[in-house]
Amino acid sequence: MKITGKRSITWFLKIAVDLVLVINIIVLIALPFILNAIYNSPALQPGQSGERVSTLWLINEIPDESYAFMLIFLYFSGICTAFMLFSLHRVLRNLADGRILDHANASALKHLSVACGSLVSAFIVKIIFYNTFLTMFCFFIFIVLALFSLILSEVFRQGAVVKEENELTI
Repeated sequence: MKITGKRSITWFLKIAVDLVLVINIIVLIALPFILNAIYNSPALQPGQSGERVSTLWLINEIPDESYAFMLIFLYFSGICTAFMLFSLHRVLRNLADGRILDHANASALKHLSVACGSLVSAFIVKIIFYNTFLTMFCFFIFIVLALFSLILSEVFRQGAVVKEENELTI
């Protein structure tokens, strides 16, 4: 199977990214309802011993006063994630169309780096107020992704410059 071009791995990956982007937007629209359902879940209400019992994955306790913080945090994170997915969509679309060493790819990767950096700042705030192991893990993952996409943007930019110079030579 081809890596780039029509009906390639890149093309199928672009479709998968588009699907995740649509799901992300749907979740952003439904976020207040989802968060209310989580906060009002019987599984998170105090049990007979007074402790909150959780059947949800990785949730031991959700303080009631954290609702506004979590809503803002999740909206900001969801918008950054949507922006990241859209930037990735742009890169994959260009690769599927055969435009590999293009300034648009460098620009999209730089935008991806900015979105990852924004998520890093959001995770710093969350670590300060509501720290979890998963928050710290995501913090480090997005630092690596931000720096990696920044490096890739520079590689694609330099590749586009070399390609343009090569096309101008006789």
